[in-house]
Formats: sequence, structure tokens, C-alpha cells
Amino acid sequence: MPHTLAYIPTPAPATPFAVGETVEVLDREHVVLSVQTIKKVTRKKVKTDCGREWMLDGEWFDGESSYPFPSIRRKA
Repeated sequence: MPHTLAYIPTPAPATPFAVGETVEVLDREHVVLSVQTIKKVTRKKVKTDCGREWMLDGEWFDGESSYPFPSIRRKA
């Protein structure tokens, strides 16, 4: 069975993330991988309690570049 190598872009949040907010970590098809809490917010990035850093639009940041997945979004 053929697989597509596309991903679903995560829309940027309407308002900035805040410390203490609960977010979902998503894979490229928006399947929830885990639930995390925002521990730190800076001008350009946020950090979750798992230790990962994310750009303000929700993309994962590895210290050098950002990637569209995994991504984060507010938990409903």
C-alpha cells in the first residue's frame, strides 16, 4: 500500500502560549503523542516539561532549526 509523505500543517495559535498552559504534542498527521505543560516562554520559543523547545507557531526546535513535526497545540 503506498504512503503519502505529506503532513498536516498546524495553524499558529491565535494568542501566545503561556507558562502553565497544557499543550498536545502532535505527529505529522495530528495524532496526539503526549500531553505536556509549558514551563518557559521567551520572545522566540517555548519550552515544555519534557525538555523540548518549540517555536511560537508550535513547530519543534532542535537548537539549530525548526521542523513542522512534531508540533504542539493547545489542549481543548
